[in-house]
Amino acid sequence: MRFKNLLKEKWFSYTFAICCGVLLFVALTHINYFFYALGVLGGFFWPVFLALIISYVMSPLVGLFENKVFGGIKKPVIRRNLSLFFAFFSILIFFVVIILALIPQLVDSVSTFVSNISGYVTNFDQYLDSISGFATSYNININNYLDDISKFLQQFAATLPEKAVALGSQSVSAGRSLFNLFIAIILSVYFLADSEKLLRGFKRFMHGLLSEDVYERAGIFLHRCDKIMVNYIVCDLLDGLIVGVVTWIFMILLRMPYSVIIAVVVGITNLAPTFGPIVGGAIGCFILVLVNPISALIFLIYVLVIQTLDGYVIKPKLFGDSLGVSGLWILVGIIIGGRMMGVVGILLAIPVVAIIDFVYHDYLIVWLEERKKVAKESVEEKTKNE
Repeated sequence: MRFKNLLKEKWFSYTFAICCGVLLFVALTHINYFFYALGVLGGFFWPVFLALIISYVMSPLVGLFENKVFGGIKKPVIRRNLSLFFAFFSILIFFVVIILALIPQLVDSVSTFVSNISGYVTNFDQYLDSISGFATSYNININNYLDDISKFLQQFAATLPEKAVALGSQSVSAGRSLFNLFIAIILSVYFLADSEKLLRGFKRFMHGLLSEDVYERAGIFLHRCDKIMVNYIVCDLLDGLIVGVVTWIFMILLRMPYSVIIAVVVGITNLAPTFGPIVGGAIGCFILVLVNPISALIFLIYVLVIQTLDGYVIKPKLFGDSLGVSGLWILVGIIIGGRMMGVVGILLAIPVVAIIDFVYHDYLIVWLEERKKVAKESVEEKTKNE
């Protein structure tokens, strides 16, 4: 009783607010310790976290095999095991084909580009000299800008072989973490095999913790979040594959050099929203402009066309209405996500913004309208009684 009476005092609410503000300030000023502790714990539990991510990404494919391909098998254990085997086997075959088809060409393209970079820079310097002469004939002085470009390219050509060697050594050291990836894949198989038991236990725990109404609403909310996330991951991967393949076919038809490496870069960077296609197009133009400036100009026009088609035709067809979020909020989400989590934050910006958007419209606005309606009814009831 004394505590309840204490809550009614004005000084208590002010004191509580001040204490919360102080605690928030201390937490924000020492947030680096939190991320440090999170990084240390993440190092220990990284295979488990990675296994959960792999399980979540693989679950739609496993469900596809289980419901569509092996749906006629009555025993759930056999149906589940066959679905797991063929899902992981199909992914393995996909990566093997990618490695056998692309890796040799990628290695050859990179080694050829690195070995010929000096010649490319020399030829491009001659092209800059011709531009300078053309501009001088019209009394336009752009020598300072062209000199800066030339110096940058010469420095780039001088340091590129060293960076390539350093990148190769990092790739070798990164290969040592394949053991953690192997452990994560094994754990993901066990997670997927026992997913129904784990999910049933989690539902039972939440059902005992929450009331019936809250439990049902939480289930609907989580189901919709899961649908948005899975739809985004699948459609984004498919969109990147389509753009990469179309880019490769376009460059092959026009006989442009380094078609494989540029197509792979464009396809991968297309996975990142908004800024990804710009980065991919810039990298492709930079590579081509050293070899053939005309090819770079044609490629730039192609990037503008394909990104317009991707933004207005391909993505709407793939995503449908599930991610109907305005471009402004997507841009805000990308900036905030990139500042907070880097590349991962950029990749997850769209689904997170989509979840926040539907929470705002379907929950917050509805709650505010209901609250306003109740307040209006209470005022009318009070006026009627008076």
